[in-house]
Amino acid sequence: MRIGEASKVSGVSARSLRHYEDEGLIVPGRFSNGFRDYCQSTIDRVLTIRCNPDCPCG
Repeated sequence: MRIGEASKVSGVSARSLRHYEDEGLIVPGRFSNGFRDYCQSTIDRVLTIRCNPDCPCG
């Protein structure tokens, strides 16, 4: 799924998703056109980051 849909599903802004990627916390795939492709395992990781009170970016 693309970043907009991933944002809606996870409840995390697209900006935060990009930040998590920049920090190396998630590694989304890429479509042939270069757009990010968030699979379910990446969304699950985002939800874990978001719910972890010890994570400064959650």
